[in-house]
Amino acid sequence: MTAKTGALIWAFVFIAVGALGFIDNPIIGASKTAMFHADTVHNWVHIISGILFLLVALAAPGSARGFLILFGIVYLALGVLGIIQFGTDGMGKLLGFFMLMVPITICILALVLLLHLQACLPADIQIINQA
Repeated sequence: MTAKTGALIWAFVFIAVGALGFIDNPIIGASKTAMFHADTVHNWVHIISGILFLLVALAAPGSARGFLILFGIVYLALGVLGIIQFGTDGMGKLLGFFMLMVPITICILALVLLLHLQACLPADIQIINQA
């Protein structure tokens, strides 16, 4: 998978998750009964992140790899900060405005680290089989 393809996939995922957060559903939303709690700010963060992925993938595909790595570092920092602030089973507003569910964040961090490690490796060393 190329960095451009990866950025396009992340663009779709983030825009879809952000949009889904604005629709009343049991999966993502502001209600306490939603599986993944995301308030309006969090939904907009997802949509804006998705738009950034889309812009990088289409307008500057040569920069996609660097953007993926930078995004992974920022996401990792937010996840670690959330773990420090809330422990491993907490939920709350990180930095006073960004809703964070630590158990979900830990799972997402593992996925992000795997994908970004893949992007950082030379082409002849691959974690994810491209066949």
